[in-house]
Amino acid sequence: MRSYLRNRYFLLIFIVTFTLIIGWLINHWHLFPITFNGIASSIGIIVLDFILWGHIIQSIHHLHKRKRFFIYVLFWLPFMIFFCGMVCAILHPFRLWPPMLQTWYMGFIVIVYSAKLLPVGIYVLSDIIHCITVIKRIFKKNRKGFSDDFFYIISTPFWVRLLARCSFSVVFIVLMIGAIVWPHQVEIKQLNFPVRNLPVSFDGFRIVQISDWHLGSWPSKESLEKIVSKINDLNPDLIVFTGDLVTFTTQEAYPFRETLKKLQSKEGVLTILGNHDYGGYIRWPASKEKDKNLEDFYQEIGWKLLLNESLIIDKDGEQIAILGVENWGVQKRFPKRADLKKTLAQVEKIPVKILLSHDPTYWEKIVIQRDTSILLTLSGHTHGMQLGIETRNFRWSPAKFIYKYWSGLYKDNDTHQFLYVNQGLGCIGYPGRMGIWPEITLIELKTK
Repeated sequence: MRSYLRNRYFLLIFIVTFTLIIGWLINHWHLFPITFNGIASSIGIIVLDFILWGHIIQSIHHLHKRKRFFIYVLFWLPFMIFFCGMVCAILHPFRLWPPMLQTWYMGFIVIVYSAKLLPVGIYVLSDIIHCITVIKRIFKKNRKGFSDDFFYIISTPFWVRLLARCSFSVVFIVLMIGAIVWPHQVEIKQLNFPVRNLPVSFDGFRIVQISDWHLGSWPSKESLEKIVSKINDLNPDLIVFTGDLVTFTTQEAYPFRETLKKLQSKEGVLTILGNHDYGGYIRWPASKEKDKNLEDFYQEIGWKLLLNESLIIDKDGEQIAILGVENWGVQKRFPKRADLKKTLAQVEKIPVKILLSHDPTYWEKIVIQRDTSILLTLSGHTHGMQLGIETRNFRWSPAKFIYKYWSGLYKDNDTHQFLYVNQGLGCIGYPGRMGIWPEITLIELKTK
């Protein structure tokens, strides 16, 4: 028996050590996206799994050997997928994986271990309460009271197990539904936007804004074609895309080239780059490969890419200007390439200016501080955190703790400038949505 336990402990130590070594190699060789920390992720997953396993093993020892084996396999399967994925990345770099495999490998790990967080918290709280109960009973052997009974009930294994299992099941099922069903419940939001000094020819001018497609998260061409069809059915005068076509590399977009070409509007499709479009989230063998990441792709699909540039739209001799800046973000890992002065240089005399800026913080930190002639800024980036509550009269998302402007229309009362933040069409990290649906925005300009 002692030999069996000793061998089991040696196996446990070997698995933990080997996993941490693989995590260190992942970090050292930059094999995964730069936002992925191999060591920290390994430690977190190991801690979650072993806390849960320590409680589960006690409740299944009486089961038949085959049932126990089935539970063993089912429980440790996510860890093995995580581990095998990291080993595979050493043999075949993550950036070369098929886009859908990239998305669902990361997504599966996020879903499973997010679902495990709550039961782990329940078990840890139960253990703490149990320890307190034991200590109280040691020092108060002859005293009984409400608190003793309360602690005793809470730490009863049956209720703890039931609550933990129910919490895991509910969270896991909701996250899976969010990943399989809800990403395709696209919402079309319409905004009538009165504009002072709007040329009469542009009264009723229809701009469709889309953003954050993250094409690696799209399961098929058919699902994307439905979105393209919805956009075209809006009969837009102009389509603007406010960045993050892909998550890691343009490889994600190649299968959808023909579908993207089908987007139609009278003035074509204008686009800017988001923080992910620069290919900065993975390690490239050479800088030339990174520079070629988006080379010629937009030209191939017929979209006009604005790199700190402006485009004048002329209609019946009257004009408005669409400006597009490169990405700019407050956080250090986000590129800061926007040049507003350069973008404005050729359109200063045009009264109605609409700016495309991927990150909404640029509006807050730069636009309303430096130039009051820009009437409306269109942004994306936040995704509304892909999680929240949105009704006709109420909106809430954890995104509000990160971004002051995270979804919808905002106005700066001092400069009378506006910002609209689109919630995006795709997903990142967690391959799903809950309460915050994918968005297509129809903005109709009106004379004021």
